[in-house]
Amino acid sequence: MTGPTLVIADAAPASETGNRTATASCTGSASETGNRTATASCTGSATTNPDLSDGQQFAADRDRLARMIRTAPRFLDAVRWWAGFPLRGEQTAPAVTHELGEASATLLDLPVGTIVLRREIRLLGAMAGPIFTVATVTEYVHEALLGADLGARRALRDGGQPVDDVLDGLHRAAYLLARPPVDEHQDHEAPALVSHAVISGAGRPVALTTEVVRRQLVTHRAPDTIPHYAARLPGPARITP
Repeated sequence: MTGPTLVIADAAPASETGNRTATASCTGSASETGNRTATASCTGSATTNPDLSDGQQFAADRDRLARMIRTAPRFLDAVRWWAGFPLRGEQTAPAVTHELGEASATLLDLPVGTIVLRREIRLLGAMAGPIFTVATVTEYVHEALLGADLGARRALRDGGQPVDDVLDGLHRAAYLLARPPVDEHQDHEAPALVSHAVISGAGRPVALTTEVVRRQLVTHRAPDTIPHYAARLPGPARITP
């Protein structure tokens, strides 16, 4: 499927696009209707405004990544696209059972005190060499609602991949994204973006996630290509009689 050519700079205010004016052509395949969308993208070039300071450049790139995270089918899709290299996940703490508080129970549409699985993982560059932490993820997973087999349950308890990378057919909806204050002298693993999302299966909430992007992901590079899910503009709806 080939879409129209989009001028991304006109799709958002200057704070969203910053100094990168991207003209993108959207292309995709049938896979873009599913959970995994690696074959669909918007490609184009990005130009840099030399008048921007390092702080302004960081803010512009962070806003661009935030747009991707809000709309990505999976958090992993957005950060892997930005990183430009394969990622792997690993546990930072053993998976444990956890009683839902009022706020989390409301988001999952479950009674307060429901037992869920708490997972803490980090996403790293999969290449050999120094450890490059891209993001950390905390998940609250209601295993009973997933209908997962023994292999998937074992992966959730012992593995380091996000729940929507372990199981297909899940839908992610990001409902809050925050930008912590960042100083250029801060540690390269300081939080740059914090997103919160509800993961659903068959229309039923099954997991909550808190995703924290590290500063070094934003600063190490900014991709020239824009994923189709972050570049597609609203258009007239097709109304059939």
